[in-house]
Amino acid sequence: VPVAYAIFRVKLSPAGDEIVDTEYVSANQLYCEWGGHGYSQEALIGRSFLETFKSVNTAWFSYCYRAVVHGEKIHDVVYSPEAGHWLSFNLSPSPVEGCCVYAFTIADDERFEREQMIVGLDTSDIIISMADALNDEVSFEVAMNQLL
Repeated sequence: VPVAYAIFRVKLSPAGDEIVDTEYVSANQLYCEWGGHGYSQEALIGRSFLETFKSVNTAWFSYCYRAVVHGEKIHDVVYSPEAGHWLSFNLSPSPVEGCCVYAFTIADDERFEREQMIVGLDTSDIIISMADALNDEVSFEVAMNQLL
């Protein structure tokens, strides 16, 4: 399974209660291709995330905070406007203090399949409810009114 990864050093706010930016410590070639907007590995190292990407969603900084400050290992699937894809990612604290390791795969197809499955389950639930209502002891007119 191809996995893109990067290691980030976090920059905490003066109060230490949130991350205000991250800096690239390392990134593999796949990260550069998928999420690095064409930057080479060498060009990313030492760069600020916010300076590298002008239009970013900093919501993922909260994940970095949880990993670095609380030592949590996190897995989630989110849409990344920077990459333009749904990403299935893992974020873990690094053995290097103040850093975290971020690894991801593109999950567009998996996300689409999951949404299709949810729609199918919802439709099945509605059909079962309709059948139950129509098989009940009430008249067809009452059952239809209950369904609507």
